[in-house]
Amino acid sequence: MSEKKFVITQKFEKVFTGDYEIGQTGEGAEHFDISWRVRIFPQSPDFTIDLDLFVDPRCRNWYIDSEIEWKLVSKTGIKHICKQEYQIEKDENPTLTFDWKIHGDCFIEDTLTVECHVTINEMGGFRKRLRNFEEKAMKDFSDFVLVVEDEKFYVLKLFLACQSTYFKTRFVENPLEPTTSQFSIDDVHADDFQVFLEVLYGEIAIDDETVVSLLNLAEKFDALTVTQKCEHYLLLHDSNISLLNQLTLSIKYKMDKLKENCLADIQTAQDLQRISPIDVTQLESPVMAVLMEKALTLF
Repeated sequence: MSEKKFVITQKFEKVFTGDYEIGQTGEGAEHFDISWRVRIFPQSPDFTIDLDLFVDPRCRNWYIDSEIEWKLVSKTGIKHICKQEYQIEKDENPTLTFDWKIHGDCFIEDTLTVECHVTINEMGGFRKRLRNFEEKAMKDFSDFVLVVEDEKFYVLKLFLACQSTYFKTRFVENPLEPTTSQFSIDDVHADDFQVFLEVLYGEIAIDDETVVSLLNLAEKFDALTVTQKCEHYLLLHDSNISLLNQLTLSIKYKMDKLKENCLADIQTAQDLQRISPIDVTQLESPVMAVLMEKALTLF
């Protein structure tokens, strides 16, 4: 993604007096669907400024790679304090701590104006969950618990068994002991499993960011419905996934309609050259074989 930039300016009054000795919180400002606010903590001799974020709680494993330039307004103008890189995550705000006496000229009549110049280099994990699989929401519609990365998903066994050979084996063909009410699934990320369940339960959750992980889980759990929905998405939507990558996915996950569609888009030798890497040995063997067969029809 291209970098995103913005500036937050906040003036604080009665910095060292009044009811604000333990700290103050500035007004929130919305940037890129996130609420940002500057806070100050004037404990002597150190003075701390942090940039607090409010992110929708439905976003779990989010992160922001950023660079922040901290500035204070002095009697003579804007004063650069420092510039630092931050990996911002939940409960890890960007923070600056300094001896306030060094910058005493910025504390004008017990006020302080802070400028935060924020550059976002990369951000991810901000996808909002479309369906709640927690106990409170699923209490009347579940009879089993699946644990993924310590997160509990409350599900209905027979519904999953109808959608997935993996779960059919676990719940029907080789049923667990009657007293077993949950089991853990390893080697799967909770966020990916959330999207997988959303698709099974009929939510429109497939996009360019989720389709690859969904295909991987559809293969792991032998869930044909999810594979078909992913193929449908790639066939009918204007995806930014390259033609070569779509062809690779179609071969790996046995999506024949998508494979035919990709090959039909390669109509000339120039098309073939355009999508092929400079070093063709980078191609997976099944993909190379398909492209070689296609090349024979073009020359």
